[in-house]
Amino acid sequence: MDSLIQPYDFQMEMIERTRFFVRNGRRTPLIQAATGAGKTVIGSWIARLGIEKGKQVLVLCHTRELVNQFSQTLWDCGVPN
Repeated sequence: MDSLIQPYDFQMEMIERTRFFVRNGRRTPLIQAATGAGKTVIGSWIARLGIEKGKQVLVLCHTRELVNQFSQTLWDCGVPN
């Protein structure tokens, strides 16, 4: 699919760092970034990569607006329903 959201270089670096920490035993990584930095895109790509490896992924959001935003971004990043 050509229309998939592709992470920027700095987002890809955060994705790879997070995956590195998880692979090396850190089960609760924290991603902190400024407003507008694309945390939803980062989380969606981490979810996608985990699902592609057969992992189960749970996304929790505390407002309906964030649930809708994350759901759409997961779809836009190629995560199946």
